[in-house]
Amino acid sequence: MPEIAKLEKFSEDDLNSVLVGYTSSRKYTVEKMETNNQIVFKLDLVPLGELYIKRWFLTSEVDHYRRIVPTGYSIGAYADGEIVGMAIAENLDWNRSLFIWEFHVKEGHRRQGIGALMMNELEKEARQANLRIMVCEAQNTNADAIDFYKYCGYSIEGIDLHYYDDLDSRNEFAIYMKKIIGD
Repeated sequence: MPEIAKLEKFSEDDLNSVLVGYTSSRKYTVEKMETNNQIVFKLDLVPLGELYIKRWFLTSEVDHYRRIVPTGYSIGAYADGEIVGMAIAENLDWNRSLFIWEFHVKEGHRRQGIGALMMNELEKEARQANLRIMVCEAQNTNADAIDFYKYCGYSIEGIDLHYYDDLDSRNEFAIYMKKIIGD
């Protein structure tokens, strides 16, 4: 089993080795119904006719990650000296939350319990810091990640239909998930 340890410094190469993207056969669709007295959002998990392939390329986020990794809430998973998982997280003092900006396990190392170990370590750190909630975000097209977060005790608590640069917000939108860990 890999060793879970705090990230001492941000390495763009390490991040790029684990942050490659995902393939999905399912996605959440959204329907928004609005009247004068009510706004209702409905999410449906639907199969896709063909595989959805998402590849990431970080740009402006890198500078933010360089600033927050030294604060001590980001972790890595290491197997035989190689990074196989990474979580970049930030303590948001104003609402006592741990916001997980990036959470990835390298392809070939997924579904082996590494993500759960990382999530447990993040929760332990958040509890020690007396935080009340953990927050993560996933794309509606990343159903496996949403399933994983649910497995770890998170629940869907919000959506942002225009978080991504996507003119058709029904294709890709942000799903926010939270786990309450304190009061």
